[in-house]
Amino acid sequence: MLFARRDILLGAAVGAVLGLPAKAVRAATPFSAAEVDRIARRLAGAPYQAPSTDVPADLAGIGYDGYRGLRPARSRLIFPDSPIQLEPMPRGGPLYRDRIELSTVDGGQAQPIPFDPAAYAEVPAGVRLPTDPEFGFSGFRLLGELNRPGLIDEIAVFQGASYFRALGRGSLYGLSARGLALGTGGPAEEFPVFRAFWIERPAADGSLRVHALLDGPSVAGAYHMNIRPGEMTRFDIAARLYPRVALGAACVAPMSSMFRSGSASARRFDDYRPAVHDSDGLEIWTGRDERLWRPLGNPTALAISAFADESPKGFGLMQRSRDFADFEDAEAHYHQRPNLWVEPLGDWGRGSVQLLEIPTENEYHDNVAAFWRPAAPWPARREVRLAYRLHWGNAAVAPNPPLRVKATRTGARFAGNQTENTRFYAVDYEPDRNAGELNSLSPVVSASAGTISDARLEIIPGGLARASFAFAPPASGTADLRLNLAPGGTPVGETWLMRWPS
Repeated sequence: MLFARRDILLGAAVGAVLGLPAKAVRAATPFSAAEVDRIARRLAGAPYQAPSTDVPADLAGIGYDGYRGLRPARSRLIFPDSPIQLEPMPRGGPLYRDRIELSTVDGGQAQPIPFDPAAYAEVPAGVRLPTDPEFGFSGFRLLGELNRPGLIDEIAVFQGASYFRALGRGSLYGLSARGLALGTGGPAEEFPVFRAFWIERPAADGSLRVHALLDGPSVAGAYHMNIRPGEMTRFDIAARLYPRVALGAACVAPMSSMFRSGSASARRFDDYRPAVHDSDGLEIWTGRDERLWRPLGNPTALAISAFADESPKGFGLMQRSRDFADFEDAEAHYHQRPNLWVEPLGDWGRGSVQLLEIPTENEYHDNVAAFWRPAAPWPARREVRLAYRLHWGNAAVAPNPPLRVKATRTGARFAGNQTENTRFYAVDYEPDRNAGELNSLSPVVSASAGTISDARLEIIPGGLARASFAFAPPASGTADLRLNLAPGGTPVGETWLMRWPS
């Protein structure tokens, strides 16, 4: 499975790297970010230790709902007098058995957090929590006054492999990020895990720093994250990676989301809701200053798209459908799912933004992934440095182009009472004040296979420019469609891309 979890055992492994027994790791020690780098480098030089999931049977068998019933007491939050509070998350259930270490950092001293069963206000019937302070945790939450004063909301959660997700003001949890992915979309994906975290006491301005130790069969690494919650919650990430072997399929700044159905895809589901998705498109700002928009789809077979680039300015999975009427879902509130935008810091060189789309029949599993794939493999035993910024929230981060794709619709084209073997596409562009005279624009449409016809541009209610065309698909195989609006021949605004079948 693409998004399966991997197990870990930290205490003994980290202790061995430092030359300490596991119990000694519990003592308070001086801390520096550079020490996390040194631990990662030493860990990469040692044989990888297979993970362990040593969880008591009653905790392992409580199921997903039972796990959710393990509720920590809010009175036991860590950093209670700070703008952001820390809530360690227990191990157990079908997914969260991996043991990781959590430590706080205050005044230059790292203090490991012991497991304490008394910290949990609610425990499912029949479950006895371990009394061993070395039992460890599965992750942690960050909480604070994100939306309004006096109301404590979740800001971010780190749990499972190297997964984490965050919220901006007014958003609900949707897509996830990972520290690193390896071989995504290939025959054997590897899931490095965050084995330990050091969380610094939050600053007075509401920001905090998180340091994480990454490890997997092929790579170890150190991640340093500066987190600043707000309307758009921002993660500034600096990572140092130490491959144990040459890595030719590294996935940088990976993210995963869900797309089941929407106006840009064929209608396969009998559903009262017009759309079901956490994200509706991939946005790319290339190093050549071109703006690309690729609507997401739910294909009938695995689909991988690669967008070659050099020194990209940004990319992300976005949710541009922001009205309740786009979904009509009073429970999931998909219109409040956040965007996730990646802003490279420094020159990332040559590579490609890659998009993976997996067929799905439900809305409960992530079936879309996006990431940066470097063109050159990472050599074994040579340090790799990465720096980038993540933006989470409902707003756009990159400045809007003069013409921005607002919606994509498709359906069968009808001729009289007969349905032709032809698709109809309607792409709505939202102009800004720099768009110029819309009547001077014309759609420029191309397809790698099949035939395009009847391309036209109309101004529709709301001041939108609708480009529409008919597409006769090839007898077999796939086709890549491309559309932009141009006065004369110079593209203006976003270039719309689509894979058929979607």
